[in-house]
Amino acid sequence: MKTTIIGASLAAFLLALAGCVLPEEPIGATRAPKEEATAAALEITLVRKATVERASKTVGAYGVKRRVDEVSWSKFGAPGKIADLGCVHRGLRKGAPALEIVPTASFWKQVAAPDEAVTLLRLFRTDKAARLEALNIDFLVVAYHQHFDVEFGGGTLGFAGSFGDEDREVAAAAVIDVRDGTVLNAGQFAYESNVVVGHALIFIPLFVATYATSDPCAMAGEAAAASIAEAGAKPTPRVLVVAAKDNPYSALGRRGEGAELLALYDCAESPGTCQEFDLDLLFTRAHEKGAVEGWPLYCLAAHLGHSKARMTMANYYRRGMAPMRKDPVQAAVWYGLAEQDGLSWAGTSRRGLEKEMTADQRSEAASRTAQWAPNPSECRLER
Repeated sequence: MKTTIIGASLAAFLLALAGCVLPEEPIGATRAPKEEATAAALEITLVRKATVERASKTVGAYGVKRRVDEVSWSKFGAPGKIADLGCVHRGLRKGAPALEIVPTASFWKQVAAPDEAVTLLRLFRTDKAARLEALNIDFLVVAYHQHFDVEFGGGTLGFAGSFGDEDREVAAAAVIDVRDGTVLNAGQFAYESNVVVGHALIFIPLFVATYATSDPCAMAGEAAAASIAEAGAKPTPRVLVVAAKDNPYSALGRRGEGAELLALYDCAESPGTCQEFDLDLLFTRAHEKGAVEGWPLYCLAAHLGHSKARMTMANYYRRGMAPMRKDPVQAAVWYGLAEQDGLSWAGTSRRGLEKEMTADQRSEAASRTAQWAPNPSECRLER
């Protein structure tokens, strides 16, 4: 990012000597689901504040390149600040002047509160769905706009040398029909900016740069407006725009993973609908999501018979790890079930825990273990 600023600040000086600035149109693409796609099946997290995203870039000198960790920065504002979705609004109003844009603040106050981040799965499959319906929204536009440092490199040889900096800006928006919870489509607009400075002699610099002829974010908003118009809604549709932590265009392309999570949630809601799951894969997915977001998956894997997931559940209750409260009795139950599955260290953990429990607690744990039966409904998402 610093190199971009340096390159921009030098542009006026270098251009005055020998250089040129070339216009470039952002590249757009639209992805529509091949079959009806449920919004809850997309792995997208809506966020109230601007966020950064993990990335990497290439740096090099004298022909030697390496990848380094980097974070993107949100074009919706500084990290931790309320996301400014003005560019999306401009595109929507340009594409469909008659639509009514509902203030995003009302979503976070009346629908998502007290959360400042919520997945589409939770939005459409918990009581938040009823709150969203109460806003009388026709369409939800999920917007994303990030800037990535892609590559920086350069070198000198005697009096000759050069450096180059390449950045990438990505804007995307998905349109969801709130009336039936389906995804209409998702559009993405990307632009790569390049700054190259070279010189044959120190005092004769050459400068070449590219710039975007249009705002990718506004273009994504305009494309969303076109989708809303094609949907044939009422003359003045009510539209809500919310920022996303994840690229909705990419999420629509990998919605199979989200569909799997949706099936797991349905299993928790109605155990009779449970299908055969790869429990090892489920355990791995839970681990990837972390302690809080992964808890429902750990819970389901444990109820469906995964011994290591049962050990994990025991540790949740023993330590009081979020989102669970400390409960030594329930911890002992899960240790006991894992021990029955053949995990010897589960027995060691159970006996160690029992030394910290009262006689009544040990008796209660033994009774619950003997009477235990799978109940995936305990794994429902937090409402």
